[in-house]
Amino acid sequence: MLERARERFEEAVARPALRAPRGEPRVRELVDRWLRWDAAPGDVRFVAAATEFDDQPGAVRDRLVRDQRDMFDMIATVFRTGIAERQFRADADPDQFAQDIYGVMLASHHATRLLGDGQAEQRARRAVEALLAAARPQPSG
Repeated sequence: MLERARERFEEAVARPALRAPRGEPRVRELVDRWLRWDAAPGDVRFVAAATEFDDQPGAVRDRLVRDQRDMFDMIATVFRTGIAERQFRADADPDQFAQDIYGVMLASHHATRLLGDGQAEQRARRAVEALLAAARPQPSG
């Protein structure tokens, strides 16, 4: 089940986002696709599985840990390309950005699915805008 969910996420979100231009456009494409994927019925088993297996040793937890690390690495790598393109500050922390983006997406997931908050997506987008604004180089002068 988790393997298939990962494949679907990669097909619908990760791979298409990686075809977007490097830097901020790629981050935006990743977030846009992720929000759409998360709002669609089904295929969001990662959050439920992570909550259920986070403190239970074994193969399922090991798989979840690997998938989550891959997710964080992918986000950090996308952000690093933005640093290389000089769209983000050279001193920005890609791992912090990845954690912050994931936190926004997790909060949006809960607000949408559990709380039925019709404003969750807009709030997530505002949070991402704030993260992007904080990551951009400041104009000199």
